[in-house]
Amino acid sequence: MKAVHCGLQIVPDHRSFAEDVGQRGRLLRAVFLRHVQDPVWSTAVSFDVFVQGFHHGTAALLPSAAFHAVFGPRIDRTEPARNYWHVVAADSSESDIYARVDGESFDGLMLSRFTDGDVLDLVAEFARRANAVIMPVGGPILLITPGQHRHLPADLLDAGDVITVANGHDIAAAIRPGRHMCG
Repeated sequence: MKAVHCGLQIVPDHRSFAEDVGQRGRLLRAVFLRHVQDPVWSTAVSFDVFVQGFHHGTAALLPSAAFHAVFGPRIDRTEPARNYWHVVAADSSESDIYARVDGESFDGLMLSRFTDGDVLDLVAEFARRANAVIMPVGGPILLITPGQHRHLPADLLDAGDVITVANGHDIAAAIRPGRHMCG
């Protein structure tokens, strides 16, 4: 992974999410938001959100069945060679999703260029079904159930806020621009 400063995005290489988190647990907390200057919230938010499972302090695989059950009906296009999925929710909110979902389980996913709305409810539902946590770059760690904090690596717990969310509205409130912004 290339480490860069605020205004630029971390670009993942071909290592798995689990390998990155396992070897460098601080990585996801150390990266910064892409440059976002008071974006119009109805347009795509320009930073990334990772969704990852953890078990006893190490990265855990997520069930592919949960991904397909939650996002499958809402996928309007995909580019398998890039591990890219584009999801549009019932209210027309949308997100780009990057994930290698090609077996029974997968490492994790990254949301990019998403809008506020029902698509964030899909993210919450996926995290619930997969027992995953939601990690906005530069923001708080978002748990779906309070007990998930026991499974996070210590350095992620030490790096910032941990908030329990129930739905997309809670996610939007936790990552709303201005709450956790760099520079």
